[in-house]
Amino acid sequence: MKRLGIVLSLFALVLIFTTACTKSNTNTETKNTSKQTQTEQTFQQEEEVTPLQLLKETQKKISAISGYKFSRITIEKNNTTTNNNTETGEEQLNPQVAHFTNSKNNEYYYDKQSIYMKKDGQWVKGANKDGKVLVSVLFTNNVAFFLENLGTKEELPGITVTKKDYVYVLTIDYLIFKDPKMTESEFIASKKQIKTRKTELTVDANTFEPKKYTFHYESLDGKRIRSVDLDLVPYSAPITIPIEVISQAKTPVSQ
Repeated sequence: MKRLGIVLSLFALVLIFTTACTKSNTNTETKNTSKQTQTEQTFQQEEEVTPLQLLKETQKKISAISGYKFSRITIEKNNTTTNNNTETGEEQLNPQVAHFTNSKNNEYYYDKQSIYMKKDGQWVKGANKDGKVLVSVLFTNNVAFFLENLGTKEELPGITVTKKDYVYVLTIDYLIFKDPKMTESEFIASKKQIKTRKTELTVDANTFEPKKYTFHYESLDGKRIRSVDLDLVPYSAPITIPIEVISQAKTPVSQ
């Protein structure tokens, strides 16, 4: 009887231990599943960004940026010629100053009033007739334009957002999106002449900082092509036109 009592006691202890372990494992699995589900939901929420949300967040970031490093590749083709040009440099937003070199090894400084160009070792100067300085307006003006057109709408036909790796890409297809300034008949007529016309604005998925602007246009007959590929990186160092450049530049730039 004593042995039987001991055996029964041991059996009871084993049963209690097994039940406790099972509950513990079940609770752990439930917690892990809950955490995984929560993580997946958070990830999905981060993935789902509307054009309006993306543009608003990007505009906030733009307002705090003081300048950019940039690289712009422009390709233009018509019936008889093809022109390629690469510009690499940096720009300051306030006051507006840009400094860059191009694929012909010419060096430039721009401000609102003047253009300075170094060619064959000589600095020359000319008037900046249209007052244009900043390359980044290709990106920032598009953000402002599409925010204005979206208004309170989260999206419009022809404007989409996709996530690729660590960036969001806002794509505008001008065969679908109609500029409000165009009449319906003008829009229909323009589409008959165009094979492709698209703009893409790429921003960092975490910081919403501008990263890239691309534009591609091709006529329906393929005889006219224009593409622009602009890379942007926020840049905070001040940019000034050196005194020696200003003092040496005397010959007007041919414009």
